[in-house]
Amino acid sequence: MVDLKANISVAELAVLLRLTPRSVSDLVRRGTLTKRGRGFQLDEAVGDYVENARQLARGRGGDAAIASAAAQRTRLMAAKADMAELEIEKFRGEWVRIADTEIGWGVICRSIRAAMLALPARLAGRAGLTREAADLADREIRAALTALADGAPGIAAEIEAALAAD
Repeated sequence: MVDLKANISVAELAVLLRLTPRSVSDLVRRGTLTKRGRGFQLDEAVGDYVENARQLARGRGGDAAIASAAAQRTRLMAAKADMAELEIEKFRGEWVRIADTEIGWGVICRSIRAAMLALPARLAGRAGLTREAADLADREIRAALTALADGAPGIAAEIEAALAAD
């Protein structure tokens, strides 16, 4: 569920209301919207915006203001529909929090790293590798892991290609 008391930035409010950040700043200067610290409280900002649109629609601003209010009302309704759609997608599990994804991939990468670093010792015991061969395998595995961690050539392009194909 959306936290209606959440603080949002000028840019986020502009996207929500389908305005430009400059238009949001103009509304603040005119006293229509009130900033709370560096941003806005979501429910208060949307409520103030809607109230302003209602007053304009009642004829307090002439034809241009009425037309502007209608456009703002349309943007607000579209923003609410977008928010509802996002909530439904979250409910269905179609969205994953970035922090959860980062934690999951961190665990996977550390597990792969530990398994790879254990290979030389396992091979030495099972296949009878000499100490020199086990040390060589250890150095090569560490070099490969380091290259991957440093962004080996082509990895970024492969990721972009996979994302584009999806």
